[in-house]
Amino acid sequence: MATNNRSRKAPAPPSAAAQQVHPQADAQPATMNTEYDWALVRPEAEALAPAALVRPTVPVREAALLGLTVARRILSSSERAEFEKLVAVKLLDGALLTLLPRYAGALLYVRAQLDRAPASSQVLVPASVVTEADEVRTRMLKVLSFYFGPETEVGRKLAKIRQGSGHADLAGELVALVTLYRDHRARIEGTPEFYRATDEADAARLAGKILEHLSTDDEASTWNSVQLRVYTLFLHAYDEVCAAGRYLFRAADDVGERFPSLHSLNAGRAPKSEPKKPADG
Repeated sequence: MATNNRSRKAPAPPSAAAQQVHPQADAQPATMNTEYDWALVRPEAEALAPAALVRPTVPVREAALLGLTVARRILSSSERAEFEKLVAVKLLDGALLTLLPRYAGALLYVRAQLDRAPASSQVLVPASVVTEADEVRTRMLKVLSFYFGPETEVGRKLAKIRQGSGHADLAGELVALVTLYRDHRARIEGTPEFYRATDEADAARLAGKILEHLSTDDEASTWNSVQLRVYTLFLHAYDEVCAAGRYLFRAADDVGERFPSLHSLNAGRAPKSEPKKPADG
């Protein structure tokens, strides 16, 4: 979905005072100015191609705070010298070390705007569309859960799909289920009781309808689209920096705690093991 810039104006260019509060990117920020971070990140975020966008599968605010913690520690400790060794041999983009806290700050700002925006999008999608979409989603989840347990890669994707809420999430979940159906069609085709040959096409159609209804000049919809863009930038920086950290400090007993996967944020919300029969969606 393209970013709608009409429902909320961009922050004004940062003043000299703001620039003093928020140091240059090669220094550890003493205080947070997330609006300034967003002003800096906005041109890059808006330039992202729609096909490049990554939908969050972890709590966004917690992810941003984790990224900020990791980045600040690296920039203010002896760890930075080790990272610079990878930069020197071109195994790591050095800019990511300073962009990560900026992306994290921008993500915190955007998420705060989304949380404050009126949740009017919930009434923009006709009830008939939502009902049909929920029914299709439930059937597709049951079919896939019949073949893929929670310990498999597909099972973990299904667990994330079940955690969604709201109409925008529902549209994204349908798209994800369509992809899984296409990837595993030969295995799931003809599953008794729950499988319907039309569900794949119906899910794509309904996702399009939901997004069409949400693509109005609505503040919550706008900030949701912006969050998608900023999260994509943040995720790339975080994954690259943490992959480098796990390599550099692979002998340390606490390497996983120092450079955790964002998916660890979902650990407390992991679903219980499912039976080997079709599960409820």
